[in-house]
Amino acid sequence: CLSPTQLKKLFKAQMGTSVFGYITQARMEKAKTLLVHTDYPIALIAEKVGYLSASSFSRRFSEHFGLSPKAFLR
Repeated sequence: CLSPTQLKKLFKAQMGTSVFGYITQARMEKAKTLLVHTDYPIALIAEKVGYLSASSFSRRFSEHFGLSPKAFLR
């Protein structure tokens, strides 16, 4: 029984981050785990964590960790 705006406000107050930020953090942590523990190609990892294109995933990963997925693997 909350409006989207109320949910966003309550979520940020409780979690200290926005809903979008929380989801992005979860996706990036899962992607990092998949990169380290599997030999999946980057495009498949992007798909598994909810990105439609490998390029948008790579861009977000680079913004989040400061390294591209390829550089992270080295």
